[in-house]
Amino acid sequence: MRYSQDFIDKVIDANNLVDLISQYTQLKSSGSNLMGLCPFPDHNEKSPSFSVSASKQLYHCFGCKKSGNIISWLQQYNGMSFVESIEFLAEKAGVPLPEPELNSAQKQKYQQNKDVKKQLLRVNELARNRFQTNLEQAPQDVKSYVQSRKLTEEIIDKFQIGYAKDAWDDLINYLQRNGGSEKQAGELGLSKRRKTGNGSFDIFRNRLMFPILSPSNEVLGFGGRVLKKEDNPKYLNSPESLVFHKGRTLYGLHETAKHILTEDQVIVVEGYMDLLALYSAGIKNCVANLGTAFTDDHAKLLKRYTKNVVVLFDGDDAGQTAAERSMPILYGQALYPKILSLPEKLDPDEYIDKHGIESFRDLLAKPQDLYFWYLSRVLRDFDRTPTGQIKAVDRLFPALSKIADNRLRELYLKETAERLGVEFNWLRDTLRQMWKDARQKTSANSAATSQNFSEKTNSLESKDSTSDSAYLDLKSLMPSELELLKICLLNEELLKNFLVGNDFAYLSTKTAKEIFAELHSYYGQDASSFDKLPGLVVKKLRDPSVITQILNGDLYEDEGRVQKLYTDCVEKLKVEATKNELKELRMGLKDGLPEDKLQRYMELVNSHKAEKRTNS
Repeated sequence: MRYSQDFIDKVIDANNLVDLISQYTQLKSSGSNLMGLCPFPDHNEKSPSFSVSASKQLYHCFGCKKSGNIISWLQQYNGMSFVESIEFLAEKAGVPLPEPELNSAQKQKYQQNKDVKKQLLRVNELARNRFQTNLEQAPQDVKSYVQSRKLTEEIIDKFQIGYAKDAWDDLINYLQRNGGSEKQAGELGLSKRRKTGNGSFDIFRNRLMFPILSPSNEVLGFGGRVLKKEDNPKYLNSPESLVFHKGRTLYGLHETAKHILTEDQVIVVEGYMDLLALYSAGIKNCVANLGTAFTDDHAKLLKRYTKNVVVLFDGDDAGQTAAERSMPILYGQALYPKILSLPEKLDPDEYIDKHGIESFRDLLAKPQDLYFWYLSRVLRDFDRTPTGQIKAVDRLFPALSKIADNRLRELYLKETAERLGVEFNWLRDTLRQMWKDARQKTSANSAATSQNFSEKTNSLESKDSTSDSAYLDLKSLMPSELELLKICLLNEELLKNFLVGNDFAYLSTKTAKEIFAELHSYYGQDASSFDKLPGLVVKKLRDPSVITQILNGDLYEDEGRVQKLYTDCVEKLKVEATKNELKELRMGLKDGLPEDKLQRYMELVNSHKAEKRTNS
């Protein structure tokens, strides 16, 4: 859903950046700002360099250079999308989300659906709480099992791991005592109605419980692992529900997103224990796909954080087949996938337990290109005879046809032709014909539907790109304009001087004119809003990190120095504006200038000559 700028501003104003960041690092007063150790995982420091401005509602680390406002924080640290950040903050501050434009019947259904989702999420939270309490009070054999799996207190806490008692009605009784219902528990797959007699029984019994969380820490569902080898199934997941969709959810992302962003790489494993084994060993840029088929939605979700994917499925035949099936999906989203195949058909958890983390790190440092891995598997099955080559091309076609990056596909085609022993042009022409034939097999109705969908998609993309173009890029500013902006955002008197004087006309770039016009409008309406102006600018920026120097107010505390800097900036702008005007007038001389513009041209030329004589 798209939100208006007014609503976004309302949500941001209703939250406090200091309160949010204080949950992750201790902040202490330092001049007009607060300072603390940088909380980002890729920046380990001993001396505080992370600055937060309570008045401006901005943060900046002078070490790793990360900076922004409260939205940027949720995106950079928690890995939330822009919309998820807005909705998280709205929920946190109790600001109701705007309802879509619907008729009365649709609006009623929408509200009911929204209320039901909220209630189901609350029931899942209750279940999570019960499982956590059960683990704290668990019998010794359960705790021994947890220790044998090397699940530390830190891991248990971060991933909110719990325990479902070996009882038929522990959870359902707890839920009913705390406001949940049998119907809700049934919809979430937590319980099931008895075939005979009254009431329901618990689905998860005598299992280690892994809550599946959204990036904003909502409990969407659960995975349960048996404690005894003889129990089946080994893993049991929540079914699809109004709040849980396996094909759109990746386990661990609520905790690992910041590490994926930092490493610019994600490792995709199959199971909860695989992820926890990697995380415990210090490899934290990973997710698990809940043991289900890898989907387009999974790939789109990963693309938010990085394009670099390492597929690390189990080493058995099923795991390798799953890796093969994930290939067209990953390439279809223009990701750059690699694969790590573990020897002895072990899964990551088993490999680390048997060979140690250092051996695993050695393997992880050398993942194989996913397409080249698949090409080798295909070429093992076919000989170099003409029929063998054609059969190999038929096998490779589904993967090659899905590669969205044309440059990458071209490189793969060259390697494929060489290893297959055919001419590159022949292979390319053959695949083109196969693509053409595949398209022609599509029925007229499907084609019409596809065209209609394409038009809608293009329309949506057009809207998105228009929205994106509304953001400003400070890299387009002249150096003097950027310096002037910094000064004006930290010195109220000089901002007033600039906005009320004639110097505004000397701004050269469109971006500078837009920013200062916005400042003039906002500050003109509310003279007490000066401290909010940096935040106003940040909301308009494509890249909030460019406010690095704006937070460092110490640069401008010397009044004499800042006045000189301001004067120098304005003078440079005047000189540049004069040069541009002179250049435009000189170009107009060829076609003849009106008398007033010719007179202006002579004034500028004489002024320029006089200035050169003065400086010589």
